[in-house]
Amino acid sequence: MLIGIIQSEWCYRKISEETNLSKIDILLKKGRILLGAILIIIEIVIRMLYPLMFKLYAALFSK
Repeated sequence: MLIGIIQSEWCYRKISEETNLSKIDILLKKGRILLGAILIIIEIVIRMLYPLMFKLYAALFSK
């Protein structure tokens, strides 16, 4: 009976560790998506504020 209790506790720990890892993975994926969205917004704002800089860069390196 003691072996059964230990085995069930071990199985419970494995399941809870997997769910904790999956929660961490989900948070990391959400963080990565959020960071990407922030970088895209920053790029759009910079392009709107300094459009001449990007036109000159394209003209210089298009040859």
